[in-house]
Amino acid sequence: MANATQNFRLISLLKAGDKVSKETIAKTLGVSDVSVPVYIHELKRLFKANIESVYNGRRVVAYKLINRDIVVPQFRRNNSTPTPTKKSLVKVEAKVDDGSVPVPDKDLEIAEITDREFSDIRSSLGVSSFGSRGSSDY
Repeated sequence: MANATQNFRLISLLKAGDKVSKETIAKTLGVSDVSVPVYIHELKRLFKANIESVYNGRRVVAYKLINRDIVVPQFRRNNSTPTPTKKSLVKVEAKVDDGSVPVPDKDLEIAEITDREFSDIRSSLGVSSFGSRGSSDY
């Protein structure tokens, strides 16, 4: 099942209470206290939320939602994993692995290449040598 977006969780929390403390928001969203203003700013910017900051001296301690008629989508747009319905649930049977490893055919065995055959392959590809940086073949 798809998870709700952080914006939806935050707006739901702000709609539920009058003043919501910064620590409560951080705990609900699963972020640190210093990240909460980022989510508040995103709500203000994307969804035109009117959110008032509650101060204790110079420090913000809580947030208050002024306009409660904001609509925030619960899930991301173009989500690759939509919420399943009862019709879309399909039971899948698991395969039982017997632990055997497939053995390659006789045609797929690795053959030994002699130095002469290897040099013929290199000359047909136009490569003179491998690994030598000091050669003047460039």
